[in-house]
Amino acid sequence: MQGHRRRTPRDSAARLGRIALWLVLGFVFLRGVGDVLGGSGAEETRAAKPVAAWPNAEAEAAVLDFTRRYLTYSPEEEELHAAAVAPYLAPNLEEGAGLEVPRKGKDQTVGQVAVAQVKRLAPDRALVEVSAAVYNETVSTRRVVVPIARDGRGRVTVYDYPALSAPHERGTVSVDEPREVREPERAQVEATLERFFPPYLAGEAKALSYIAPAGVQPRALNVPYRFLGIDRIGDLGETRDGRRIVVARVRARDRETKTEQVLSFHLRLVRRDRFYVEAVNEEI
Repeated sequence: MQGHRRRTPRDSAARLGRIALWLVLGFVFLRGVGDVLGGSGAEETRAAKPVAAWPNAEAEAAVLDFTRRYLTYSPEEEELHAAAVAPYLAPNLEEGAGLEVPRKGKDQTVGQVAVAQVKRLAPDRALVEVSAAVYNETVSTRRVVVPIARDGRGRVTVYDYPALSAPHERGTVSVDEPREVREPERAQVEATLERFFPPYLAGEAKALSYIAPAGVQPRALNVPYRFLGIDRIGDLGETRDGRRIVVARVRARDRETKTEQVLSFHLRLVRRDRFYVEAVNEEI
């Protein structure tokens, strides 16, 4: 009987090599099937990459600039209006974006402009509604809807004539007045605020240090006003750590224009030996 051939280390190494080869081929086969069924990882990564939102801030800035140019004109220099809006217009549109400057009348100027809302029509088309304060015979707010498109370089073009939009409804909210600060605290709070508001409104920040608690330096206004008096001090309650929140209705006069205004300030007060002003308005 012929005996079995004894394996040598060389035979074992060859066998291990064949096993490793089959494992590699099996992995490649399975990976190929996975790619066919589910797509490659590189493609998935490219598909998951977020698309930049448009119109972006740069496009909206261009629309605001166009709107200001479109609504600004002078009857004595009507050709300047057409030249001002021309850089934004598509070639098929009339000069001046269809706005014909009157030959007589007052100059029209534009104050504040802001984007009110955006309606995206397609990846490269959008309607941008702009709210503009217009000064002519009267002061009015115009809602101008500007149709824009972008080219391959991302540049904005007004591809059709602007439209006007109806004004949006204003909200109505009924809010109860907060109860007034009661005695005996009212007199103490009022005394603190009557010391605080004159330097605060006048822009004298250094003078506020003795009205604020240690370590706190409230900021003063940068446009000086004259303090005329306090009409009312409403009590908004206490915080968990015992600070008192109040709203003070104050009368003040702009030192430059002499206009008088009624202003409401929210303040956070802390009580030590007396009341101190710790924070004002958004800082509370």
